[in-house]
Amino acid sequence: MRFLLILALFIGLLGFFFSHEIYMSMQDDLRKAFASELVETRIQPGEASRIVGYRLKDTTRDLSVVEVRGLNAVVTENGWAEVSFDLVNKGEARFPSLKVLLQDAGNSVLRTVRLSPEDYGASGNFTVQQVKVRVELRGLEKKVAIAPFFEGVSK
Repeated sequence: MRFLLILALFIGLLGFFFSHEIYMSMQDDLRKAFASELVETRIQPGEASRIVGYRLKDTTRDLSVVEVRGLNAVVTENGWAEVSFDLVNKGEARFPSLKVLLQDAGNSVLRTVRLSPEDYGASGNFTVQQVKVRVELRGLEKKVAIAPFFEGVSK
């Protein structure tokens, strides 16, 4: 018991004598942890005339946070492709429209079918939406790809 008391006193004294170093180290670690999230810009005297405008990004129409996962296509006997996949929202995006790209064996796009969120049954909060659609295959169409998009938004 005496040993533990002396050990606790020794650790307490070390903490007291090195508290400034410990505090500065913790402050540096916190600064480094949050530095990647903060963007600091300083305008130097005379640079204000170079600013001609700015544009705010609509985060509800941001394709960089929308992802297609687990794409699976099965061709039925009557020539239809049953396509299923998960549409994942990693941000604040709304449900996007979809382009179903029908390709030949060499990955050239032969035809595009556009689907609105209503067409593929989008509902509720958009975090993960399981999508199942049927598309009629024509001619040389062998492969399927999915491309989400928002009307009026260019990449």
